[in-house]
Amino acid sequence: MRDAFLFRLLAPFVLIACGASTDDPGAQWEGATPHFHARGFLNGENLDFATTGEEAASASRVWCGLEYVAPRLGDGTLDLSRARQVTTEIDGYAMINGKERTFEFEMMNHSLQTEKTGAKVKIVPRVDGADPPADSMWTDWEWHSEEIADIYEGSAQDGTFELQQFTGTPGPGGVVIPNGDGVVGGLFQARWSVNESLTISFTVRCTDTTVEEE
Repeated sequence: MRDAFLFRLLAPFVLIACGASTDDPGAQWEGATPHFHARGFLNGENLDFATTGEEAASASRVWCGLEYVAPRLGDGTLDLSRARQVTTEIDGYAMINGKERTFEFEMMNHSLQTEKTGAKVKIVPRVDGADPPADSMWTDWEWHSEEIADIYEGSAQDGTFELQQFTGTPGPGGVVIPNGDGVVGGLFQARWSVNESLTISFTVRCTDTTVEEE
């Protein structure tokens, strides 16, 4: 999940040259009721799958993880009051062509927690070793299965994410939202290449929180 992955640097220039748009006029956030709905074309496959109802509300088939970084104090503990939220990851299950897979959908190097409702965050190409601009983030999609550990991993090259919901009560230090608290929702639209794109509407419960040394 966290291993370095560098997409072909040529892709962004192809997208610009062709004037490719990530906008889907019919795309809308599907609301505050827990759900995850992804559709598009990626890695040679047409995709349209959703998790709704109790499977989404219980976080049994789709769930969110929040990742933070914080400096270490002289006594060896992490200073949670200076923590920063850096990654929002949504994991879950999907039936594709009659077979179950797991997916990892990572929105990285950007604090969605500090954004206002309605904020639009740009999706830019992932370049390991360099941070994205302050108004942007990286996004990865991964497929896994029991038969094939790593079916696919790729980084989006262009698009936007519109934040519609980010809730949760921070614990000690006033920043880090603890395990089992919080909900994240919004509309994501991005391209992986000229012919590959995903539109994702989601409202997902956050179940896992990690804090690492900055």
